[in-house]
Amino acid sequence: MPSPLAAHRLILALSQRRWVTPMNKLGRQLDLHLLSHIQGALDYSPACIIIAKAPSGEVIYINEAVRKFRGQTDAPLTGIDLEQYVLSWKEFDATGRQLAGHEMPLGVALTEGRVVEEQEIIVELDNGTRRWALVSAAPIFDDQNHLIAASVVWYDITERKQLEAKLQREADFDSLTTVLARQRLLETAQRILARSARDKEAVSLLMFDLDHFKSINDHYGHLAGDEVLRSFAGILKRGVRPSDVIGRVGGEEFVLLLQGVDVDVAVKVGEKLRAEVARSVITTDSGDVSITTSIGISSNLLVQAASGHYPTLEALLASADDALYQSKHNGRNRIAIGH
Repeated sequence: MPSPLAAHRLILALSQRRWVTPMNKLGRQLDLHLLSHIQGALDYSPACIIIAKAPSGEVIYINEAVRKFRGQTDAPLTGIDLEQYVLSWKEFDATGRQLAGHEMPLGVALTEGRVVEEQEIIVELDNGTRRWALVSAAPIFDDQNHLIAASVVWYDITERKQLEAKLQREADFDSLTTVLARQRLLETAQRILARSARDKEAVSLLMFDLDHFKSINDHYGHLAGDEVLRSFAGILKRGVRPSDVIGRVGGEEFVLLLQGVDVDVAVKVGEKLRAEVARSVITTDSGDVSITTSIGISSNLLVQAASGHYPTLEALLASADDALYQSKHNGRNRIAIGH
């Protein structure tokens, strides 16, 4: 896909040579007749192109790509001013904040005489649909350096952004269990731990391991093992608050991060989940499977008390891992607390 600035280079080159008439009492004017001669070159560009006069912002040219983008071939876009242009659709930055007229790329070029290069924005059309666009805008000056117009050029990048979002979701979430994938879990936990240090808030971390999972795979098969993992993740998700964070960190290892929860409450949560897992019977194509889980719990406040300083995420995970080892060593299907 060519850069939106490539179309600007054509527009600017033509404007510098041919779109202005000699100075007269009415000042510099755009030569609309000459503009019509290059309309054929711009009309069928894959890029959406709009040209507006300065300072009024009156839209004097749009190409077919704009009409296709809007989905309204009879929409009256030419001859309207910048304020009406703003009302014809809403533009938002990448965070979802709506842009005022002077913040829109075309508005920036018209009011400030400044180039906007390849900005990603969201456009909301009259029918309420939203699309992504890669936008550039540039002012057009006459040979006396007077700002006489501006052009905005953009490409519809909605499909690309949807693909990026899909790939990001696949990277963020474990495809089998739909809980957070390891890397996203660690990044989220780092942010939570940093915030808890600032706010002096309790955070507890529970590490789960499915007992004898290898035997389940060996006896019932890997498809049944996958069903067990999905069902186990479902039990965790149903048993915690929406604000709690669940992730898969290994084959049959999961982590639950509880914000604003001290170790005593974490033990109660862990015991409730442990009992729910032990009661569950998971139906698979290879037969019903009963499972148990061992749990290791660590708390930022406990680790801090033991070490004398606020724990890193690595220290919190190590504490939970040590506790998990104790839980399995002591007979599995139980909880141990790390320090």
